[in-house]
Amino acid sequence: MKQHPILFSTLMVQAIRAGRKTMTRRIVKPQPIDDTDSGFVFDGKYKVGDVLWVRESFAEPVLFDGAEMDYYYKADGDDMRTSGKWKPSIYMPREAARIFLKVTAVRVERLMDISEQDALAEGVLQDIEWHKKAFDKPTMMWRCYFQNADMCETARISFFSLWKSINGEESLDANPWVWVYEFERIEKP
Repeated sequence: MKQHPILFSTLMVQAIRAGRKTMTRRIVKPQPIDDTDSGFVFDGKYKVGDVLWVRESFAEPVLFDGAEMDYYYKADGDDMRTSGKWKPSIYMPREAARIFLKVTAVRVERLMDISEQDALAEGVLQDIEWHKKAFDKPTMMWRCYFQNADMCETARISFFSLWKSINGEESLDANPWVWVYEFERIEKP
C-alpha cells in the first residue's frame, strides 16, 4: 500500500464529505495514439489498495491568546476564523489532510463512455426541479457547473458540465482516455 496526494476542488471535497462522490476520473498521460487500447500499456499512478490523502483549499487561523493552531477548510465555508487567505490545495501539507480515500477499483475508459450510474458516483448534485410545462410535476434534475447554465436533465450531462468547468471545453470534445478510480473513505492511517 502506497500513499499519494490527490487534488480535489472545493465542490468535490463537499461531495466526498456528503458521501455522494465515490469515483474520480483523471486524464491518461500520455494519450494512446490510436482509437483503441490494443497494444497500449496503461500504467496508472494509483493502484487498488493505495491510500489517497485529499489536498483541498485550506487556511491557518489567526492565533488569539496563544490558542493551539488548527487548520480550516474552504469546503466547510468557515471564513470567520481564518486570516482571510485561503491557500490553494496544491500547497496543502499532508499533516493538514483530513480526508483519506482507499482505492477500491481502477480501470481505463473513454470519457464519453461514462454511465448514468458512474456520473452519480462522480458526485454531481441532484435537485428536484419543478417543471411548469409538465403540469407542475416534480422532475429530478442535476446541477450544471459550466458557465452558470440551467439545470441538467441527466447526471451524465451534469458530469460533462463539471468536467468542462475543471478541464476546459476542449478536453471534453477530445473524448480522452481517462483513469477511473473508485474509492471509499477511510480513517486517517
